[in-house]
Order: sequence, then structure tokens, then C-alpha cells
Amino acid sequence: MSLFQKAGQKVWFITGTSSGFGLHLVQTALSRGDKVIATARPSSLPKLTSALTSFDFSKSTNPEVKVDQENCVALGLDVTSDLESIKQVAEEAIKVWGRVDVVVNNAGFGTVGTHEESGVAGLLNQFQTNFFGPVNVTNAFLPHMRSRQSGTIVNIGSRSGWRTNIPLTGLYGSSKAALHAFTETLTTEVKSFNIRVLLVEPGAFRTSAIRTSNTHPRPADSTSNHALADSMLAPGSFSIDAYQPLHERVIQFMHSTVGKEEGDPVKGAGVIVDVVRGEGVAEGKEWPEWLFLGEDCISDVRAKIGRILKTIEQWEDVAVNTKLVEKAE
Repeated sequence: MSLFQKAGQKVWFITGTSSGFGLHLVQTALSRGDKVIATARPSSLPKLTSALTSFDFSKSTNPEVKVDQENCVALGLDVTSDLESIKQVAEEAIKVWGRVDVVVNNAGFGTVGTHEESGVAGLLNQFQTNFFGPVNVTNAFLPHMRSRQSGTIVNIGSRSGWRTNIPLTGLYGSSKAALHAFTETLTTEVKSFNIRVLLVEPGAFRTSAIRTSNTHPRPADSTSNHALADSMLAPGSFSIDAYQPLHERVIQFMHSTVGKEEGDPVKGAGVIVDVVRGEGVAEGKEWPEWLFLGEDCISDVRAKIGRILKTIEQWEDVAVNTKLVEKAE
């Protein structure tokens, strides 16, 4: 896609902003002098409002634009609602300042569990927020952006959409892989309307989101008393004894890594805003199809590409030998 265009003041609509990456994106966009419509589930609005109230609006990286609390509006939005309900929130958001320039599909959560135990119920639970939610939010704003011939859609994916060979992460990874495919196709469909689409692929960042996931608790008769592990277990987990050792290994891994992630969410949010605005680290660069964030993400993506290339090289002669040979008349 074409080179970045330096941005004036933008209006952002960001989902899932009561904590984690979403809240950092709100603060970063405001600090650049932009306007933000921050959304959270209605039950999380008090938490979001409290966070916004405590934000220091005097800190701005753009001294030419005044930054104050009037530049931010909080709205209730449950991304698992039906499309018509989400469209109503989108219309309300557009009326605030007359337009929305950037939509960020950030709301999401993660669960762990085997596919056999969790089944379709576990996948639907994960997809409803992480995939169908972004699809509905995007479709609610696309008519507005098409009519203006301008707009940016940012979908927050995950390295888990690439690193899919880790046991018990298939529910979350599948939802992010689906978002990955959706975003790539969407990019080609809306390009002629001057709408940009960006897939952000973060690695492990040290946010509070993983510790506050609205997921399904482990059964009361289970042996673990670790709140984090309990909060992230998918429906049906620990229902098959054969998987018990695998569960325990994954939970121990979670115990050892959560709170030690190397990614800085403030820096990550800064890069995303730079890319959307075409400034800072993004100035002079072309619009990326993917925005990989974190050394761990880069390592995992390279490893996946390496395995794919190795398989292609070893099996290419078999693959190309399946070509249909037409019989001579």
C-alpha cells in the first residue's frame, strides 16, 4: 500500500479499554492530541471511568494541540452483542465528533484447554469475543468509512495465531488465526475505498489483562488453588483424566511466566499509534500488512515460516506431481 500520510487530529474508537493494551492505546492517542471514544463492557465502565479520571491529561507529545478530558468519551459496548446493537453504539460514537477515523478491535480474552475437552462450546466461547466481535464492530463502521472514502481498521491479533503448536492454546490461537485471515481478506476488499487495515501481532506483553480475563473457573473440586490458572481454564477442562498431566504442565508454565513478560505495553501502544498516524518510528515507511511486536513474536513467526519452508522443500516433488495430465485426443 502507499506510503503513510502524516496525520492531523484523529478520532479513535477503541474496544476493550478498561485494562491492558486498550487502556494504553487510549492514553497514547490522547497524548498525541487525538480524540478517543473508549469502550468497555457496561459492567466495566466504572473501572474505565476511574482509569480515565486518573490519567494525567497535562502530558502531551504534541504541544500544538491541547489535551484535556473533553477529548475522551467512554461508551458501554459488549462486542458479543448482535450486529444491530453494535451498530447503535457505532452511530452514537460517530455523533460525538461527527466522524470516526480509526477503529481498533482490541477487546478479547484467552482461555486454555484441550480441544477434546472444550469442544465446540469452548471454541464458540472464545470466538464470540475474539473473532465475531471484531467482525461485527468492523461491519458497523464500514458504511461510515466508505461514505467518507477514508478510515483505518486496526485488529489486535496475537503471535498465538502463528505459534499454534502449543498444547491447550488452540482455542485462543484458533480465534486469532481466524482474525488473521479475516483481516488479510478485508484489506483487499476495502482498499479501493481508501480504507487501511492493520493486523497487530503482539507477543507477550506485561499487562493486567491476562490476570482479569472473564473466563470460566475451574471446577470447585479441582486441586489447584492458583487464581490465574483457574480463571483461564476453558469450559470442560479437567473432564478427561488422561489430559491431567498435560494440564498441570501448562499451568506450571503459566505460573512461571505471567508477570515476567518482556513486552512493554506503553512502548507497544506507542508503536501502534505511530503507525496509524504515520509518524515516529513509522515515518517514511510503507503501510505494513502485519505489525509484529516483541522479540518473542518475531522469533515465533520466523520459526513457523522455517518449518513451512522445510516441509515445502521436502515434499515439493510430491506436491507438484499431483497435476492433472490431459489425455491426448
